[in-house]
Amino acid sequence: MIIWGGASQGSLLGDGARYNPSTRRWAKMSVDGAPSPRSAPIAGWTGEELLVWGGERRGGPLSDGARYDPSTDTWTPISADGAPSARFAATAAWTGSELLVWGGLGPDGIIFNDGAGYDPRTDTWTPMSQAGAPSRRVWFAWAWTGSELIVWGGHVESPHSARSTADDGAAYDPAADTWRPIASSPMAPTGPISSVWTGDRMFVSGGTKAALYDPESDAWKAASVDTGVESRLPAATTAGGASVAWTGHEVVMWGGPDSPAVPRSYFRDGSRYDPVSDTWAPIPDGGPQPPTSHTAVWTGTEMLIWPGGGSEGIGGAYRPYWLRVRTPTQAYGVDDSPLFVAQPGELYRVIQFQDDWALVQANGDPPSLEEWVAIDERVELSTPFPPDPAP
Repeated sequence: MIIWGGASQGSLLGDGARYNPSTRRWAKMSVDGAPSPRSAPIAGWTGEELLVWGGERRGGPLSDGARYDPSTDTWTPISADGAPSARFAATAAWTGSELLVWGGLGPDGIIFNDGAGYDPRTDTWTPMSQAGAPSRRVWFAWAWTGSELIVWGGHVESPHSARSTADDGAAYDPAADTWRPIASSPMAPTGPISSVWTGDRMFVSGGTKAALYDPESDAWKAASVDTGVESRLPAATTAGGASVAWTGHEVVMWGGPDSPAVPRSYFRDGSRYDPVSDTWAPIPDGGPQPPTSHTAVWTGTEMLIWPGGGSEGIGGAYRPYWLRVRTPTQAYGVDDSPLFVAQPGELYRVIQFQDDWALVQANGDPPSLEEWVAIDERVELSTPFPPDPAP
């Protein structure tokens, strides 16, 4: 995980560090050739380099940037020729060959609906077509599918004025440089929205709605909102909302505030969503101290949380655990009363551990149904994915 830039106690930052989850150690990044201090820059990981572009300083938005190579701890400037106009808080999607930069905010709250693709191999920008592009908007859902950039919903007014939500969107194909409209649906939230790509569908959540969008069929499907935890603002807000990440099996949601109004409370818990069973399992309280904003990264085995917003700079890591029954074992209620005997092959999501016990939720059950199971030779634990079924 690489952390760079931002703001702390009213001052803009132009430094950063790299975190290795295997060793649990940080390494400072060189500042030679790094971009000037800024907040809300666009960032993308190519597999080899961190691309940093745009952002905001006290004099207004920026239109420059640089590439960082962690293997050599060096920065290389990004060409300004053909780059989008100065902006911050834009969408940045790495396609495998270029970084697509679209939308964002400019001077005096102007909202953009244009963009360009940056190729780090040639250090060149290519403009994105605006024909059929979504209207100007902020706080929208987006996802890179592997072949298209999906943009959906959001607010269509300036963030500094009265707002109305958009119930439309479009998908951009960089190979053809074309946009296609996305079907609308009353099941889909409009904004603000948290979104993540699940491998075959875009998961979106906001307010009292959640849905899955299938680009192959251009169709929406409603998703459960019974998360088992208190309602919170999604990621796409100025209040620093809940983060979402895809594990390869589940959507993990963590943190976020209870309200856009000040003063607001920030949560240290979350929930995990299985799109196959359309059910959530709660993540208990106990994460990093509630920050006003935070960064969440999925490493392949765990979700790393790094707090911002003037926090003490103490992060955390969350791993989703699963439990499969090997031989019959007694399940108990939260009041310690016997409930039933769990049978071999049954799969459960672990909510929390306590001594030699696990509070679990049967895969497919709602969050209201929880049981305690002893952790011994009768069960098998695994993370971050379910254990393989017994032969």
